[in-house]
Amino acid sequence: MSKRLAAVVLAAGFSRRYGEVNKLHAMLAGRPVLACALAPLATLSLQTCWVVTAPEDLPAVALATAAGANCVAHAGRADGLGSSLARGIRALVGELDGVLVVLGDMPRITPAVYRTLIDAFEDLDNTAIVQPSWAGRGGHPVLFGAEYLADLAALGGDQGARAVLLKHAARVVKLDCGEPGVLLDIDTPADLARALEPAPEATQVNR
Repeated sequence: MSKRLAAVVLAAGFSRRYGEVNKLHAMLAGRPVLACALAPLATLSLQTCWVVTAPEDLPAVALATAAGANCVAHAGRADGLGSSLARGIRALVGELDGVLVVLGDMPRITPAVYRTLIDAFEDLDNTAIVQPSWAGRGGHPVLFGAEYLADLAALGGDQGARAVLLKHAARVVKLDCGEPGVLLDIDTPADLARALEPAPEATQVNR
């Protein structure tokens, strides 16, 4: 039987490094960055998908709704990426075997990456953490077994899920998906230009 999975997409950041435009709404090949990040999730058989947004970011809510996802506004987003992730985890209901933690500013994640993670997780128990890699460096999205939902729901600060990954390093299964997009997040216009290249030179995601 297939495992019951959910996704939490983090899209509540301040986008300070990008400039006047919110990076999530910058256009990449005719679509907003956030729309590119959400599109592969629609190909998966998820129990639910929650997008954590800024309270005033109505365009992000519209993009999430169009992708078939639920939204939760995070008024405490100034507390950091960890608090945004915790807010999304707390929105999950029902019995789950695992959750995909997805960054809304990573538009080059393909459906194949998700399938690789999920296929591997099917053969593991719910104490596993499955992470894609490129050139030996861990990237995103990360699939956390249900064992870690409480840890994720208690996060705060700017490091996102890094603390959980470090605490349970022995349970992390890294998979080379053959795609540098697992390391490419959009923080600056230069990152967006790199994402437009056929084979982008990915930069490590420090989350």
